[in-house]
Amino acid sequence: MLSFDPDRHRYFWDGVPVPSVTRVLQSTRLVDFSGINAEVLAYARSLGTSVHIATALDDTGDLVPESVPDVVAPYLAAWRRFRAECEFVPDRVEHRIFNHAYRYAGTLDRTGRMRKTPVLVDVKTGQPTRAAGYQTAAYLAALPRQEWRRKRFAVHLNPDGTYRLVPYLDRGDLAVFLAALTIHNTIGANQ
Repeated sequence: MLSFDPDRHRYFWDGVPVPSVTRVLQSTRLVDFSGINAEVLAYARSLGTSVHIATALDDTGDLVPESVPDVVAPYLAAWRRFRAECEFVPDRVEHRIFNHAYRYAGTLDRTGRMRKTPVLVDVKTGQPTRAAGYQTAAYLAALPRQEWRRKRFAVHLNPDGTYRLVPYLDRGDLAVFLAALTIHNTIGANQ
């Protein structure tokens, strides 16, 4: 059974630690924040978390509009604009996943339908990066096999209320992630 420790941002399968998709990408430097000022990075993480919470609550119908901080409001507006313009209807929101074959876990942002096409969507508040392709491929590979045909996207929400939809089409993305997972496990970066 999959469990999650939010304080340490750690996943466990039957009590045994397993690497997260994010941890694998960071430990192998496919995502590298080392050149970013610590205060800037802390602010960006906090903002990203707040935006994820607001968009998730909005998608589930649990958002209290007065609770949305002013700095988050334009990102939420961008998310709503994306949903309307792309006819996106979520069926999973902040859904925890575990890949039994390769033993990694994570929390995907959304699955659903976009103009009736099955999709997996990752919500981003930063600039588009190649690593989101590896991330979304890893999430998709942890879903039931019949869902592997979902198209993968990142939705980059901007502070001016706009968004950028980025498709990830490279079928080699999962292979890159699995190579990173092998390196991660080999160097013992899990603990």
